Order: sequence, then C-alpha cells, then structure tokens
Amino acid sequence: MAAYRFRLETVLGYRKNLEDMARQKLAAEEAELARLERALEKVVLDRQRTSGEFEERKKKPMTAARFARFVETLQYQERQAEALREKIKAQKQAAEAARAALAARVRDRKVMEKARERDYRRFLKEETRRELGENDEMAVLRHGRSEAG
Repeated sequence: MAAYRFRLETVLGYRKNLEDMARQKLAAEEAELARLERALEKVVLDRQRTSGEFEERKKKPMTAARFARFVETLQYQERQAEALREKIKAQKQAAEAARAALAARVRDRKVMEKARERDYRRFLKEETRRELGENDEMAVLRHGRSEAG
C-alpha cells in the first residue's frame, strides 16, 4: 500500500497557523479588555472614596483651596472614568472583531480538513480498487498455471 500524502498539507498547516495567531490575538484583546475594566473599577472606587471624604470634610470648615482640590480631583476622576469607558467600548469592538476573525480562520481550517478527508477517502477507494485488481490478476495467473500443469 502506497503512503498517503495530502497535496495541500502545507496550505492546511498555514491555515492552522493563522488560526493559532487569531486565537492569540483574541486572547490579547480579551486580556486588554479585562485590564481596562479593572482600571475603571479602581477609578470608580477611588472617586467614591474621594466623594465620601469630600462629604465628610464639608461638614467641617474647609479652606477654599482644599475645596477646589476636592472638586478638581472629583472632576479629574470622572474624566478618567469616562475615558476608560470609551476605551472599553473600543476594546469590546476590537475583541469582537478578533472573535469574528478567529471564527473565519476556524472555518477555513475546517474546509481544508474536510477536503483532506475527502481526498483520503478517494485515496483509500483507489487503493482498494488497485489491490483488488492485483489480487484478481494473481488469481488468474495461479489458476492458469494449475490447469497447464
């Protein structure tokens, strides 16, 4: 029996590599999204803490400079939170794009694997047909010899 060789094996390997790279890209995008979400949580918690501290300080006399610092800090933290929300929105889109790219790469690889399976079945069918032909030929040769002898 001859050894089977899929003639598009290099293409299949290439598609597997593309799929692996797409998986890595998706993992990186999701990791960045998680990092941004953690940063947003931290900023929100800091803002809540600062706001609580500000409310406590307002109950006592406070200098105008200190009051202005609290207001500026709260505004800065709100701007940070809003910027992070925008980045998270963009990162979610990037993660979705990476997920879609991965789905396309998986689909491409599966198409090639199906082609390899069909090619292998065709190879086995041809190999079986060839072996049967050889067996028939050997039987004819043996049968012809025994009648002659």
